[in-house]
Amino acid sequence: MISLTTRQWEYYRDLIFELTNKELKLKYKSSMLGFVWSLLLPFSHALVYFIAFKYILRIKVENYALFLIVGLFVWQWFANSILAGTGAVLSNGNLIKKTKFPYEFLVIAVIISEWLHFILAFVTIFIFLGVYGIPPNTYWVFIPFLMVVQSIMNTGSAFLVASVTVFFRDMVWFINIFLNMFFYLTPIIYPIEMIPDRLRIFIVDANPMALFVALYRQIIIHGTFSYEYFLLAILYSVVIFLFGWWVFAKLKWKFAEVL
Repeated sequence: MISLTTRQWEYYRDLIFELTNKELKLKYKSSMLGFVWSLLLPFSHALVYFIAFKYILRIKVENYALFLIVGLFVWQWFANSILAGTGAVLSNGNLIKKTKFPYEFLVIAVIISEWLHFILAFVTIFIFLGVYGIPPNTYWVFIPFLMVVQSIMNTGSAFLVASVTVFFRDMVWFINIFLNMFFYLTPIIYPIEMIPDRLRIFIVDANPMALFVALYRQIIIHGTFSYEYFLLAILYSVVIFLFGWWVFAKLKWKFAEVL
């Protein structure tokens, strides 16, 4: 029994590795700059927002460039995980029809791929920390835990959209509209302090991404940490993951028929 379990574990591990490797190769196929594009996109957005909000609208935020970079990278990880999730099952229709395996691995592979991009994005964050002369602080020990919690939320969200998109192909367009609206409702290009008190419960307390962005900024820029935000983020992540996984588990038995 132990030997069989070990072989199964090794098989699943290798399968996830190969699926993740495939996702990375497909994403950067025929691309000269490869991973660099994943950094240039949020960096270019940060440059535009920096000019617009710092020098035109004159938002008074200390270390605004770093403020933007941290928020945009955290948001990009979430948004890219969802967008990649929409095609996690659809793009593997032939594989699903030919082979039986845990279809959840298709979603996990894209989540790992996007997680690797987020990890490498910290190179840019460290550069900005050096420019502003901000050293790492003791609260950095919470960043791995924060990544785990956000990974749980990203995975649950990807499970949900991956399964629903199989049956409702227009979901891709809906997700793009949702993300565009959700981006501006999340304090990424503006500080939480600018939000009126009467709206904070909707834009911050009821918005898991607002919590994550705030937590990363607290740690990286301000050297603080809100345990209240962290516990609330854990709650949202677990609920989203369980709901997404439940929907995926209910629908995955029909994937081969529909695809």
